[in-house]
Amino acid sequence: MVEPFQGEDRRIEIKESAIGSAIVSGNGNTVNVINYQKIIHQTFEQRSETLVEEPKGKIGPNPYKGLAAFTESDADQYFGREEQVERLWQRFKALFGQSDQPRLLPILGPSGCGKSSLARAGLIPELARRSLSGKGKMRIAVLMPGTHPVEALAGVLARIITSDLIPIKKAKELKQTLRESNDDGEFDGLRSIATLIPDIQDSPLVLLVDQFEELYSLCKDVKARNIFIENLFHAANSPTGNVSVILTLRSDFLGETHKHPLLNAVIGSDQSIIVPAMTPIELRRAIVEPARFAGMPLGEAVVDLLVKDTQDREGALPLLQFALSRIWEEINKGKNAVDIYWEMEGIGGALAGKAQDIYDKLSDSDKMIARWTFIELVQIGEGTRDTRRRVEIEDLVIPQNTLSRVKHLLHKFSTQEARLITLSSQGKHEVAELTHEALIQNWIQLQKWIDGVRGALLQKRQIEHLAQSWKKQGKVKDYLLQGQALRIAQDFMRSKKNNQEAALSRLAIDFLVRSRMKQQRDLLRSFSLLFIFPMIGMLVLLHYQIINRSTDILSRDDCKADPGIKTMLTYLWWTGNADILRDLKLCNEYLLGLSLPGSTIRNSNFEKANLSNTDFRNSTLVNSRFRGATIAYADFTNALLMKTDFQCSDTKCSELIETNFQNAKLMEAQFKNAFLEGAKFQGADLSYANLEGAKGLTSEQLERATLCHTTLPKYLDISGDRDCL
Repeated sequence: MVEPFQGEDRRIEIKESAIGSAIVSGNGNTVNVINYQKIIHQTFEQRSETLVEEPKGKIGPNPYKGLAAFTESDADQYFGREEQVERLWQRFKALFGQSDQPRLLPILGPSGCGKSSLARAGLIPELARRSLSGKGKMRIAVLMPGTHPVEALAGVLARIITSDLIPIKKAKELKQTLRESNDDGEFDGLRSIATLIPDIQDSPLVLLVDQFEELYSLCKDVKARNIFIENLFHAANSPTGNVSVILTLRSDFLGETHKHPLLNAVIGSDQSIIVPAMTPIELRRAIVEPARFAGMPLGEAVVDLLVKDTQDREGALPLLQFALSRIWEEINKGKNAVDIYWEMEGIGGALAGKAQDIYDKLSDSDKMIARWTFIELVQIGEGTRDTRRRVEIEDLVIPQNTLSRVKHLLHKFSTQEARLITLSSQGKHEVAELTHEALIQNWIQLQKWIDGVRGALLQKRQIEHLAQSWKKQGKVKDYLLQGQALRIAQDFMRSKKNNQEAALSRLAIDFLVRSRMKQQRDLLRSFSLLFIFPMIGMLVLLHYQIINRSTDILSRDDCKADPGIKTMLTYLWWTGNADILRDLKLCNEYLLGLSLPGSTIRNSNFEKANLSNTDFRNSTLVNSRFRGATIAYADFTNALLMKTDFQCSDTKCSELIETNFQNAKLMEAQFKNAFLEGAKFQGADLSYANLEGAKGLTSEQLERATLCHTTLPKYLDISGDRDCL
């Protein structure tokens, strides 16, 4: 039993109960909150005005959250957002009472603006305190999508149905139901499951999907994403009103929602809420009130410094909370708050300083583990900002280390005093993640580590992802690498074996070793056929010779034209070896009519090449240069062209006349001064692209394209921010 605490407008008594406890009936003042492994019964009462007076007696524990988000049990310490909480409540209430639109409330904003805290410590307690359309009580389930969103959804539903902390059997059954489509091909499992929950009409389910961006940053299974989103929409659209959905989403992932028209339509409507930056008055309340109720009011001087340091600073709220937590700890030791502020170099310095202080005290061997660990806990962005990454602890072990040493290191950064890394359980596995992405942006040491191995990390993560897929499928041989993909992975392993930051995990190394063994066995079988079928053996040998010769020529260092290049590329595509092409030097090549649909090409140079009438439909071209190339009448329909460069070279401008970019992803593409007469951009995403000085471009060509932070020619009378939310 936790002692009752006082909030600004309410008193909350929290009891951690057994999962099997019944929902208390009443007039809307009780809520079941399912938060991973516990259910909290929260009872709200109106607080009398006399409780506003400052409490007397012993100083309370640290009232600040550090890097952790406020949750349902922290409502007593959550101040400054009262106006936004009321705004959310009114918007949710309006949605709940309507039947002509989905009961789905998106809460949007940049990293560090307090979306999760606003939803969990603000809106959820408000749903418990106030009745909603005559309903007696609400069930509120909280989940984060993670790497397996359908499993996460099945897990919280299973806990509701079984009142069991770890309902493995039921979760598997529900996962299967969620993944099955109905006779119309729709995934409506969540709607049908909710219908069978006892008393669902009186106690509707409110599903809070926190950190919805994990659906894109952590989940690589496109089918699982679609199934998860469809289940949410079918349930939120049902006229029964049994399920409502709230989600928090980072604004830099808004472009990803274009892949899901229903979701994008809701997010782009006035149905969503954009979390504004806190005003100086709100910041002051968030700083002053928790300390006042804990029995140690902060002086005006340090409050003024903190407000000034925080306002107009993107993503600063976690930094503020961390700095406040550090100040509180040092004040308890008798230090002056202003002196503490200056010693830690402001709110950003507090976080980076704590991480650096722990790191500097490590032994040399532990520093190596720390570098590896922190880099592994960062998801490297390709066209987006780097984000945190949840990793199973056993996958943080490489041959040079042991599991016990890694756990020992993680403990140093996850103590109550540090809280830089969060450790938790996910099924049978222990997982680790950075407590907040503010650490990535503010710890210079971590930024240097990442920037030093960024390119290698992208390739390493691709290999690791393939290894995880192999493991998930029971390590069957069909998921092993072969051909050029295996050769590239082996070259990477050999070249990076002494670089710990880019070293492969034990699983990935085993994956490559098994792949190599399978290839050798396959080759041996091929050679054995020489005695029975000589011609087949000769063809096999010739095939491998062509593959090896082609990859050598394509990765050469010069830009001299080679008449055999087009034939080589066609052969690689025809034999299925164009899945992962990297570092190609195709400058000045004559590649008229080349067909490479569905291929993947990274970090390649097509400068001044002739690519007219080429077919790159559904292809992925990342970080590749087409400066001065002739690409007239080419087809890039549905292609992903991340960080591609089509602008002028020193002597020639790219010709993209009548080129088809329909539905292509062209984020950050460079078209400066290119010839774009008749180019088709219907459905293309041109966010952050640069079309400055492009010639022959009309407003009609861009009418159905997505423009957000797009630089356009001055002669066009349209805004480059037309489609930004």
